[in-house]
Amino acid sequence: MTASIPTEKAAPTILGRCRLFFGHNTCIRTAGPRVRRLARGSPDQVRRYGGKIVTNIRRARREDIPALAGTLAAAFETYPWTRWTVPADGHLQRLEALFTVDLTEIGLVHDEIWTTEGGAAVAVWIPPRELQTGTVNWARHGEASTPLLGDRLAIADEADALIAPHRPEQPAWYLATMGVHPDHQRKGLGSAVLGPVLERCDAEGWPCLTETSSTDNVRFYRRLGFEVTAEVPMPDEGPTVWVMWRAPRSLTPE
Repeated sequence: MTASIPTEKAAPTILGRCRLFFGHNTCIRTAGPRVRRLARGSPDQVRRYGGKIVTNIRRARREDIPALAGTLAAAFETYPWTRWTVPADGHLQRLEALFTVDLTEIGLVHDEIWTTEGGAAVAVWIPPRELQTGTVNWARHGEASTPLLGDRLAIADEADALIAPHRPEQPAWYLATMGVHPDHQRKGLGSAVLGPVLERCDAEGWPCLTETSSTDNVRFYRRLGFEVTAEVPMPDEGPTVWVMWRAPRSLTPE
């Protein structure tokens, strides 16, 4: 899984097939006033945080993937889920390679990787339509990611099987992974990079789903309107996973 970050196997929905980062988010640690929209464009969006413009948010391109994989690897290096499911030997390198697979084989397929200029923050979403269309080549994804999980593969699959029953079946936008590079945390980038899709969900009436293994992240997502729907402890001294759901908010004039 990853959430921050996120996460696969023979399950009937996409959420049962995302072994690493899909379902986890990490290194958010943003506090302060709510991010609101300043201007909107396609594909870029300018975000305002704390009364000032902090960054341009845009959809990622294929040439961004190496930098974004590095950002996510740094963000997830000490995250409870990835420390438990990814082998310790060559841990950072494995993370970078796993995120490269996820970003390339899943994120780019839907064109829903959002990032800041410079790649300091990344958010990857899976739209509801994937539940119906199944556009991801999961066999190719599995072939690339399985060797990187090494002797933790069985643990990752067992953990996903424990979480799967707690994921709502209602179609929703799935926040697969979100991370902010440790050098750029506490600047509002986590809230900013999530903004475009959260605003779309509010405008179109879609709920959102994510998972996290960090109590700090639980507090962060609650400020954005998410609520905990399940708390799932992992076996063998693994982390606790919180499944979180966000109903669409009513739009009000700014």
